Amino acid sequence: MNRIRNSKIFIIKDAIKTIKSLFFIFLAALIDMEFYDLLIILGATALISIKSFIVWKNYYISTLEDRFIIEKGVLYKKKTKIYYDKIHTMDVKKDLLCRIFNVVELKIDNGSTELAKAEISIVLEEDKVSNFIDVVESRKNNANIIENSDNLLNDSENIKEKVVNNYKIRKITNKELILSALLRPNLGTLLIVSTFFFNISEFFNLFDSNIAVQLRNTLTKYIGQLELWSAIILGTITIIIFNNILSIIISLIRYSSFTLSANKENLKISYGFITLKEYTIPINKIKAVVLKQSFLQKLFGYYMVEIKNMGYGDDKKEVAILFPICDKAFIEETLFKLLPTFNFDEKELDIKEGKEFNRVSIIINFIMILLISLIVLLVSLRFEIFSFKVSLIISLVPLLFGSISCLHIYLKHKRYKLIINDSNIVYCRNLINKNTFIIPTKSVEYIKLIQGPIRKKYNHYSLFLDLGINLLSGSLIVIEDIKDDFAEKIVSVMYRG
Repeated sequence: MNRIRNSKIFIIKDAIKTIKSLFFIFLAALIDMEFYDLLIILGATALISIKSFIVWKNYYISTLEDRFIIEKGVLYKKKTKIYYDKIHTMDVKKDLLCRIFNVVELKIDNGSTELAKAEISIVLEEDKVSNFIDVVESRKNNANIIENSDNLLNDSENIKEKVVNNYKIRKITNKELILSALLRPNLGTLLIVSTFFFNISEFFNLFDSNIAVQLRNTLTKYIGQLELWSAIILGTITIIIFNNILSIIISLIRYSSFTLSANKENLKISYGFITLKEYTIPINKIKAVVLKQSFLQKLFGYYMVEIKNMGYGDDKKEVAILFPICDKAFIEETLFKLLPTFNFDEKELDIKEGKEFNRVSIIINFIMILLISLIVLLVSLRFEIFSFKVSLIISLVPLLFGSISCLHIYLKHKRYKLIINDSNIVYCRNLINKNTFIIPTKSVEYIKLIQGPIRKKYNHYSLFLDLGINLLSGSLIVIEDIKDDFAEKIVSVMYRG
């Protein structure tokens, strides 16, 4: 058994990770920094670097026929054995630091809750990581097993000759990325752009150049000459344009060269401009597929496809995207062929649930909101907190928001659909945005039915499907207010499965 260490770049990455976790402590030391504070920062950085070096020095990776072994620890030695067939996702990441030193970071997710975020991180040269992935794939598929296992990480040529990767590739175009950004507005980006324009005068004050002063004066004079409604329209159009431009730039950077590849056993997803990412996901580890459509995507017939599994979508701001934008033909002709377990006939989505309960629920909610408004009004008048007009306005606020909430509940339950068969549960939410969840019954680890007093009276349940993956990537899928006969059908299907 041949043992190797991580690349020495692991020391730098581990030190940076530790410093990030202590960011606020370092920030506090930098404020009004004196000479002693500088010594403390340098000393802490030195200790962190020593710690990272010791971690690297005692971190070993070994491969065997059916598993690989991670050994680490100084005082307390820890040996972790990961079997190839238990791996959920392999994530190859190449950030700016890795690109400078020609290494990659490999994160392996085996579904363990005992490991930190169920991940093991390895930093090696790119050829060694590529070779390691080939080893894992060959062993998982029980094919082309090499008799001599002493140099698996080094004998890359032999492995590459024995592992056959006949991938079918679908690569996104820049045109599709731009279309994806335009059809799926980013509310966060819109907020940033709006904040910028609301503070544009303060922005110009940062500059003292004549050009900035003239531009500011011209803009102020021009806005002042416009009617109020014209200024609002102009500002709205400007914000929308800049929001779309920024969304397009973010989309082109984040999902640059997005490529989907697949064979019978695995999906490969790669993308990125600054930070390159590549995921290898076993098809049999995918728990669910979600077909998403924003309001604009519904109008033009486009989808964004996401998957739910362990390891992909775990990081902050990371979405487990299978493909950023596609049409119905791609889903029917390509996606369902790659993932036959998730195939279903959309015509079956003709059953509407929750209509009876929905009416009663809305009436009860509205009565409760009306009572709250009356209590607010009476308390305000009794203790003379405000004048009658002000008290009346204040009491109408919860009534207004409550009415909006009731309308939202009505539309949400009126426009969802559900089908259940022996192989799949398909749940469709279609309000403003349309989300279709395709969940194989074998993916569900357990189900939970909740029935409150009102639901009990009208024989309705809220159903929780747990997919057995971490909560960050969406372990629970909630189907609200289904009838008792459907709840029993789901339970019976799960029991047979």
